Amino acid sequence: MKKIMITLLTIFLIISTSFAVTIPKTIRVGLSYGTNAVSTFKIYAASGLTISEIGKMTGTITVSKSGSNKLTFDSGSNSKTCVVDSDGITIKTVSDDEYISYNGTQYRGDLVLYRLSGSDITVVNVVGLESYLYGVVPREMSTGHPIEALKAQAVAARTYAIMSANKYKRWNFDVTNTTSDQVYGGKSVEKEDTTKAVKETKGEVVTYDGKIVSTPFFSTSNGYTENSENVWNMASPHLVAVEDKYQPDNAPYLNWKVTYTKEEIEELLKGKNIGSLVALNILETSPSGSVVKLEFEGTDGKYVIEKERTRTFFSLRSQYYEIEGSGAVTVLGANDKTLAQSLSNLSYVKGSKTKKLSSTKLSEIFVQGAKSAKKYLFSSSADEYVFNGSGWGHGVGMSQNGAIGMAKEGFDYDEILKWYYTDIEIEKGE
Repeated sequence: MKKIMITLLTIFLIISTSFAVTIPKTIRVGLSYGTNAVSTFKIYAASGLTISEIGKMTGTITVSKSGSNKLTFDSGSNSKTCVVDSDGITIKTVSDDEYISYNGTQYRGDLVLYRLSGSDITVVNVVGLESYLYGVVPREMSTGHPIEALKAQAVAARTYAIMSANKYKRWNFDVTNTTSDQVYGGKSVEKEDTTKAVKETKGEVVTYDGKIVSTPFFSTSNGYTENSENVWNMASPHLVAVEDKYQPDNAPYLNWKVTYTKEEIEELLKGKNIGSLVALNILETSPSGSVVKLEFEGTDGKYVIEKERTRTFFSLRSQYYEIEGSGAVTVLGANDKTLAQSLSNLSYVKGSKTKKLSSTKLSEIFVQGAKSAKKYLFSSSADEYVFNGSGWGHGVGMSQNGAIGMAKEGFDYDEILKWYYTDIEIEKGE
């Protein structure tokens, strides 16, 4: 019996440890890189900075590129130049209780500088994962919101960061400091309540089937979140549409309107060779109402975009929108008098109801006379297109304003996360 118990205990331990979640100690954040790499900048710390290959320097230091693989560090009274190898140049504070100022913004951790081929200076902040989150949560969900919403944001942000390891390997970092990943403002933006949210959830991550999974989040929904496959390429079982019923009615960009002229859209379509724009046709929407497939119809052909591209092509707030054309139709009446009418003001009769036209292109029109209606065929394109939409962001995962609404209703952070990410668990990593 004792042997059986030992065997069962061993099996239990093997099963338990197989689901252990490993949390990295640090993360590498790209501050300046690619087309945003810098040719010169200033760094500072009160007690001075230690620069690999050079040693200690004090005062405000101006860093500039020199040649193809060198950097010059100039404090005014002291100037030194060094070669940058593949490991980069590491900059640390002399005093452990100080922070590096990079172009006026303070950052925890170290800076590493690279001279990558064909680029200016790439600047990377190597910082502890938890310390990194101190500078993320106040930028993603600002101070003053309920603590449970801030804690949900902290767990989602931590999980997202871990899942982004080596995402930008070619530039030697994991995540950017922008909305391309999650916004990061360093030590300068830290707030007491957002830091508290990070500390009270230290090491906690979202898992599905025992593995850490992606946790995208966004600002505002149209009332429902979206399936991942309707925005990106793959379906994920924990990223499925849910009703966002706790989102407040005054959430930002709950309703929005954007107008593009025909000429502006044709400029965006340059190189697609479809001729003069005739219409924008919504070919497919998701069950949540988001546009999944959009067609540009021209005099010489058609061009179709899908999923997230239906939002980013126009830099729209979300994929949830309707399109209203505002061209004009001219009708010849009695005594050869003409009447011009905007397409957006035209309506049609269906049964006993009168409805506004939703298409931006008309191929036929019915004119009701005294005894009967007569059909006229014609071609007409709008002069401008009005996008009437709802929501802000890609729509997948956690709605930040919905999370705030849930917290105000008394939900705990784990309940919030389990609402937006289907069948997940919250685990504490090692």
